[in-house]
Amino acid sequence: MRQWIKRKLENRRNKKTTIYMELLKLLILSFVISFAFLIVVDRVTGNLVDEYYDSIDYEERETNRYARQFQNYIEKNDLKSTDKKKLDKWVLKKRVLLIAIYKKNRIVYNCSGVSASALEDQDDWSAKPYKLKFADGKASVYIQGVYSYELYYYAEIFSIILTFVVFFSIVMIGIRRRMKYIRQLSNDIKILEAGNLDYEIQAKGKDELYELALGLDDMRKSLKKQFEVKNEVMKANSKMVTEMSHDIRTPLTSIMLYSEILRSGKCRDEDQFQGYLEKIDQKTKQLKVMSDRLFNYSLINVDQKIQLEKRGTLEQIFFDPLSEMCGYLEQQGYQIKPVFLFKDTEIKVHDAYISRIIDNVTSNIVKYADPEFPIVIRSLYVEDDCGIVLENVVKEHTENEESTKIGLSNIKKMMGKMCGECRIEERDNLFIMTLLFKKEKNRRD
Repeated sequence: MRQWIKRKLENRRNKKTTIYMELLKLLILSFVISFAFLIVVDRVTGNLVDEYYDSIDYEERETNRYARQFQNYIEKNDLKSTDKKKLDKWVLKKRVLLIAIYKKNRIVYNCSGVSASALEDQDDWSAKPYKLKFADGKASVYIQGVYSYELYYYAEIFSIILTFVVFFSIVMIGIRRRMKYIRQLSNDIKILEAGNLDYEIQAKGKDELYELALGLDDMRKSLKKQFEVKNEVMKANSKMVTEMSHDIRTPLTSIMLYSEILRSGKCRDEDQFQGYLEKIDQKTKQLKVMSDRLFNYSLINVDQKIQLEKRGTLEQIFFDPLSEMCGYLEQQGYQIKPVFLFKDTEIKVHDAYISRIIDNVTSNIVKYADPEFPIVIRSLYVEDDCGIVLENVVKEHTENEESTKIGLSNIKKMMGKMCGECRIEERDNLFIMTLLFKKEKNRRD
């Protein structure tokens, strides 16, 4: 019950923690880290581009390269300085260039939007114009490159790709951690399938996998307990069969011996004949008692639930059964010493089990109790339990009686099925049996 309450409280506390929520948190965390990483990388690459672009050699080298390419394009297509469409096609294809063609003191081609008079004063253009050959003669070509745009473009692409790799790596690391735990659970299940129920499943996290691990471990404990109970029952049954076989053999052997004597007609007189018949009758009754107890033992061991239909105080439940038991024991020559202090505390019992428990107790007293000493019967009230205590002195010499203790085993099992407890204590020759029942809560009127 405590574990169930604890599980409910944990579920309530962790109600919003699910695999979906963990995945969402992982994605948000990955996005935040990746975004911060993108800002840092973008700043670093921007600084590197600035440093690289600021070098004098780079701009001059790039301008010379584009000038050579432009000359090759003019010669290949036999262009004139006035072939605007074809010149625009090449310039637009390069995207980073601004070109102006100056011939005979006038501009014949200009994609930069700068006037001829301004071209001569522009410090941002190349230090000198390139003299390129066109189909209609040489002309001065001014080339201005926006080279930083291309560098920044590639740097931005690199930063985005690297940021995506970081984002993907963080997500995969988080997922891999949970996948590793899933593989661990799979291996744990295989260990349980192999029969090792002592292997404890480790529950980690606060999501559905945590609940699954707890459920698997609870199942393991339940199966282990069931197997332990089954083994105990099998051992008890095996021991009971062995001991019963030995105990039954003794009266059977006596019956067969006396029957053979009677069949052979070796009796001296009628008194001896009747004596043998009496002994056969005693041994037959002894066998019947043992078989009846064996039958009761098998019924109690059947795995079935019982209904605790009777509720009342100790006085209401035990007064009649104990009165009958005391009357019978007094007829058998036993002294009864009752010590009762009944209270209003109530218990719940199975009525049929109470009768059978009292019958077993009575039978054990007759077989083992010394009639020279009184049988003490008293009530007992403790914190959460209450019940009956029976005390008797064991006879010093007992005849060949049942030694399997099936009666005591039956009592313990019946008490257990009623959520109670049977305690046995033996001190010297004193035998004490305590029958404890759980107290019921007081009813509200």
